[in-house]
Amino acid sequence: EMRFLTPREVAALADAIDERYRAFVIVGAYCGLRLGELAGLRRHRVDVPGRHLQVVEQLGRDEGGRWVLQPPKTKTSQRSVVLPGVVAEELVHHFDTWAEPERTGFVFTAPEGGHLDPDNFRSRFWAPAVLAAGLGGLRIHDRRHTTASLAIAAGADVKLLQTMLGHASAVMTLDRYGHLFPGRGREVADRLDQIVAASRETRDEIHSRDIRGMDTPAALIREQRSAL
Repeated sequence: EMRFLTPREVAALADAIDERYRAFVIVGAYCGLRLGELAGLRRHRVDVPGRHLQVVEQLGRDEGGRWVLQPPKTKTSQRSVVLPGVVAEELVHHFDTWAEPERTGFVFTAPEGGHLDPDNFRSRFWAPAVLAAGLGGLRIHDRRHTTASLAIAAGADVKLLQTMLGHASAVMTLDRYGHLFPGRGREVADRLDQIVAASRETRDEIHSRDIRGMDTPAALIREQRSAL
């Protein structure tokens, strides 16, 4: 079952986790990156001043079970993600303190150095933080569900949400999060009414202007008599 965090709960989780991974929580909750995409995120893929990041690779296991950089799940998973200001601010401190300093260094690292190990991270840091924040049972993937719910609340439509999350199709996005769009049918209907009303007003104005500009029969008779 999907779980959706409120901004207050996101903040509580960010405060509860090891400081090294505070930005991991913030980026995950507000940008919707998958665990492997965050683990494989490298410094040169993030433009903090420009407030966007590029998802072009992820950390995954190869056939031998080793963690390696590899392409994302699907072609649409390769995407550009806009960073909310709260995320950009968090990353400034993170880059100065925790990220690898090299241009191609990993943004999120293991305490011993090198890339993050997703399995160790889940048991060593995520699970204790979830319990400390009073969010028992919260999965790492629930951060993506949180991104979806908060984006919809902020006004994102289905197509934009698909792009943010890197889904293969808008149908997939609707199947997964369509229930989070309550009342949108009424909203669309109201907007259609506004469009129709505006069109009628424009048509009435044109009709009224045409009538005022027309010569009446009496005026035409007077014009003919004056010409005699």
